Amino acid sequence: MQEDIRRAVERWRRVIDKELEELIRNSYEERVADVAKYIVDGGKRLRGSLALLVSEALGGNPWDTLPAALALELVHAASLSIDDIIDEDLERRGKPSSWVAKGLGNTVMVSNLLIPHAISLVKRYGRLAIDKVVEVWWVISKGEIWDVHGVPGKRGYEAYEAIIEAKTASLFALSAYLGALAAGRDQLLREAWRYGFLLGKAYQIADDLKDVETDKSFSAKLFREWMSEVGRDGIIKKLRELIAESERLGEKLSPLLASFPRKGVSLLLGVEV
Repeated sequence: MQEDIRRAVERWRRVIDKELEELIRNSYEERVADVAKYIVDGGKRLRGSLALLVSEALGGNPWDTLPAALALELVHAASLSIDDIIDEDLERRGKPSSWVAKGLGNTVMVSNLLIPHAISLVKRYGRLAIDKVVEVWWVISKGEIWDVHGVPGKRGYEAYEAIIEAKTASLFALSAYLGALAAGRDQLLREAWRYGFLLGKAYQIADDLKDVETDKSFSAKLFREWMSEVGRDGIIKKLRELIAESERLGEKLSPLLASFPRKGVSLLLGVEV
């Protein structure tokens, strides 16, 4: 099953890469397209792939869900490029960050352009989709502020949890939500949202565990403090709790989605969780 998931994500990653390139080429003038292509280039395409997998698992046509997948990747890419500016990160995915390679002004302008573009892509799914994209961008933006200035009224693990829920879990939740919406399974929207939310939270904790020493952000500092309190075993225990809850929700959706959280996080860490 782990290999099935790996193949499915890889298959959709290739599709998303190709369609994103075409979308940017057909949507923007050359100088804007050059920056936009740089911003969206690379990455695992997990959020877009999750929307397609959810749609397919719920009986929908994943090709009808593709605009939602592209929108998710535009939002994710814009958030990362802005994150790099805020954190003054010089590299992203082994190459210069967009603000370093293409300039600060160009990166801010084009990142701002990608968000309304994402909203325009989900208009076909109705008002629910538009409202959710706007809501999640609002939450991600608050998470960016918290990751710089701290979370009002929260410290330690509670602050860390609030930041990763805002910056990562919310977009995974949107991915599963749009997948269910595109599949016409409105009765499962609440479960799909919660499923994606828990999956995204587990993913971010696993990612922080993998890169515990390299991340310079405030949330990474909070993660290291949490790890010093509970140890690696305590982190793994929390991961397993999140995975188990998302698996229970996944069982209400489909067998593939029930197996995805544990297999996906294990693939990320390189060990069984």
